[in-house]
Amino acid sequence: QFRETIDLMASLKFNHLQLYTEHTFAYEGHEEVWKDWSPLTRLEVRELDGYAAARGIELAANQNCFGHLAAWLKKPGYEHLAEIEGKNGGGAWYFHQWERRGPFSLCPVEPKAEQFVGALLDELLPCFTSNLVNIGCDETFDVGWGRSKHEVDQRARSSSEQDRSHARAELYFEFVQKIAKHCEKHGKRPMMWADIALTHPELLHLMPKGMIGLAWWYEPTEKFEKWVGAIKDAGHEAWVCPGTSSWRTFTGRTSERRGNIADAAEQGVKVGARGFLVCDWGDMGHRQQWPIALAGIAQAAEAAWNPKGARLFNSFATGLHVLHESEELGAWLEELGDCDLIIRQSAKVLNASALFNDLHPPVPGQLRAITHEVDARVEQWQEVREQLKWLRSVRPTIRNEQLYDEIQHAIECAIFAADHAIATRTGLGTATLRVASGSDATRSVAVPNAVPRDVLIARCEAIRAEHERLWLKRNRVGGMDHASSFYSKVIHALRSPAV
Repeated sequence: QFRETIDLMASLKFNHLQLYTEHTFAYEGHEEVWKDWSPLTRLEVRELDGYAAARGIELAANQNCFGHLAAWLKKPGYEHLAEIEGKNGGGAWYFHQWERRGPFSLCPVEPKAEQFVGALLDELLPCFTSNLVNIGCDETFDVGWGRSKHEVDQRARSSSEQDRSHARAELYFEFVQKIAKHCEKHGKRPMMWADIALTHPELLHLMPKGMIGLAWWYEPTEKFEKWVGAIKDAGHEAWVCPGTSSWRTFTGRTSERRGNIADAAEQGVKVGARGFLVCDWGDMGHRQQWPIALAGIAQAAEAAWNPKGARLFNSFATGLHVLHESEELGAWLEELGDCDLIIRQSAKVLNASALFNDLHPPVPGQLRAITHEVDARVEQWQEVREQLKWLRSVRPTIRNEQLYDEIQHAIECAIFAADHAIATRTGLGTATLRVASGSDATRSVAVPNAVPRDVLIARCEAIRAEHERLWLKRNRVGGMDHASSFYSKVIHALRSPAV
């Protein structure tokens, strides 16, 4: 499958590909962490490196070296490296607006943390011939709130949040500098996600010399120009990094994706970004099917090479030249990706589809201000469901059996999520409505086509089974149980009397 993906990327004229790993490389002596994840071995990476190079693609390492290391730090043998100690303990910290607990990032004042990262890079980097390496370092929101809090207190000029934030940023950059030195030891040039750095543009001069700043964002935005300019003004090379908008969805997010990729291309070329890196992530078990991701990858290839025409992408090309089906399939996928656009816009859903976020809330129920994750009326969910059923009825013919099954699964997941949203808002079959304006009297009425609890459970069980069958068509077994666990949680919740 890796080779097929590289061949596809080469056909789309991509010349750079990164293999993102947190705990999915077979580091020697760390079997406890990667044993259940079907990791890549050193020999496999070296073979893929040569395979990609023969097709004009530079394969680069992408190992997160600071944050996003919970899979390591929750293990007893690694928790001493964490900023927030204990599998579920420690103080609260916030990932954007969401409260989190437990480990996530390395502790920048723990000497063994630097040694740990250095040892990983010593083993990983020689497997790649590219002189570039992505060291991650994004979203380290817990840093300064756990074991390094005392150091932040000591450095801050006052107790104001502004001074404390400045001290946390200094600490952050110091650890990044240590990671960069390990890369340089191997003759590699590091690049890093620039989100944390850009929150303190006055400190961008602390980014290591030669570092490439990766300006990422996954919604339509005017900020790429500003971010690239700030990185360049500090003396660093910058790349723009939009996304496929496929993760945390079943059907993609067409409008956001098209705007995001076009913005990155246009603004990047305007202010002199040196690279264009499109991202396709796997949040919550990489539940999007490959054809959904390909729609974004196809657009990104066009935009990167033709930024002046970035808003003229013709989705017919996706159907014909990427999926090797009819041109109508590409256009149909674009429409599918906006099936819940009305709710995404009204409820201001970011980095996910409304259908996905309502089925799998990113915030535990006790921390949410509203009963459901996505604030939308039953009537809106019914409109989405009817749109999905219509799209299913007019889907173009698909000759490839696997492609057909993957797209069929995507739309069935979306329809299930819509039915789930309706049912859980109506007592799984009834809704409470006010009988007259100004009256306090209410009555329960049947909601058209509301799906009973036992039917929802059976459908989710079938979806979980199909997800696992399709998973093994394109992926190694590692990670499948993790992905399936999210469906299991939905099933468990439906069986609970509280739902």
